[in-house]
Amino acid sequence: MYGSNRLLERSCGRDEGRKARGLSLKVLALASYPVEAAATRYRLTQFVAPLAEQGIALSVRPFLDSRLFAALYQRAAAPRTAVGLLRSSVNRLGDAWRAQHYDVLLVQREAMMFGPPVIEWLATRSGRCPMVLDLDDATYVSYQSPTFGRLGSALKWFSKTDDLIRWARVVVCGNRSIAAYVKAKGTPAEIIPTVVDTELFRPANRPRNSDAPVLGWIALIRRTPTWSRFTRCCNVWQSASGFASR
Repeated sequence: MYGSNRLLERSCGRDEGRKARGLSLKVLALASYPVEAAATRYRLTQFVAPLAEQGIALSVRPFLDSRLFAALYQRAAAPRTAVGLLRSSVNRLGDAWRAQHYDVLLVQREAMMFGPPVIEWLATRSGRCPMVLDLDDATYVSYQSPTFGRLGSALKWFSKTDDLIRWARVVVCGNRSIAAYVKAKGTPAEIIPTVVDTELFRPANRPRNSDAPVLGWIALIRRTPTWSRFTRCCNVWQSASGFASR
């Protein structure tokens, strides 16, 4: 856990860094999605228990709850989703106030999945809480939403990522490309790839019906251009070499 303490020292400053080595830190983590999303599950929640063993208390607060997340990309549920997003936005104001009782604010991509970075600004300015930004994806690259179109893209407020990078003490990056972008903005970057707990995720010890390898897909939704390209590639692989995809 030396890497975790080193990151906290850089984010909090020297005095708080000594506190980090004393293992008595409270970290508030704000994520857009609940644990059902891979980013929250693999970048935050799987580290709660290991960090607690080191005396670092990580509290994860997602913007969306599980029910709202499940209905997010269903157009038929748009009115109910809008009400849920409004309620989540109000709750986020409480998180901004709550940040003053923590030593570090850890933002996984963004505190809210739309709009300008108001929550992050309030938490770091009014609460004087140093911020660490976690970027496992290039959220600074704009795109048109396949579900909500141009309106969704406008509400996404892609420029907020540059503001968050500028406000952060240090940015945790999922790969070298993101780290290079962050460093070009003048903010320190640390590369921590997305990993899984090998004590929990192991190859299944059971007989298989086929010797063909199985290729898995982890993503928020399937109705995306990336998913379409992925399935076309899988079809080619399957016909050529016997791959199976799920």
